[in-house]
Amino acid sequence: MNIKSIITFVSLSGVGWLIDFAVFGAIVSLVQLAPFFANYISSVCGAAFAFFAFSVISTKGLYRPRGRELGIYIAYQLFSITVFSLAIEFLSRLLGEYNFVVSGLVVAPLLAKVVVTPFTLLTNYVVSRLLIGAFSAATAAGPPVAGAVGAIR
Repeated sequence: MNIKSIITFVSLSGVGWLIDFAVFGAIVSLVQLAPFFANYISSVCGAAFAFFAFSVISTKGLYRPRGRELGIYIAYQLFSITVFSLAIEFLSRLLGEYNFVVSGLVVAPLLAKVVVTPFTLLTNYVVSRLLIGAFSAATAAGPPVAGAVGAIR
């Protein structure tokens, strides 16, 4: 991990988070959908941007997960979005006494999203580095030898 990769990750993740947060705020405040469902929808938007940004912009197209790698990435994202959506729903209910509206925005779910965000950023960074490292090592090793111990393909 070098400083440039961390800055790139935080910058692109920041744009993805702004998309995620804007969609979340609009859905919670305008549509009045429960925070769990609003976060699920908004997080898919943010994850789609992040996938595009990291597989095309950040790596200049050099790293694009396909097949099994893509399946693992999607499974992780669905699991992560579900867990953090549950956390946002729980925190929104806990912060219910602060559920007032400021400039048309419902505050409690937005506060919950802000509280959960550092944890999502950290886990996404760690997991993405682990996945890219594992996939890169598997690719560099070439196709597995039939009957080899530890073959992952």
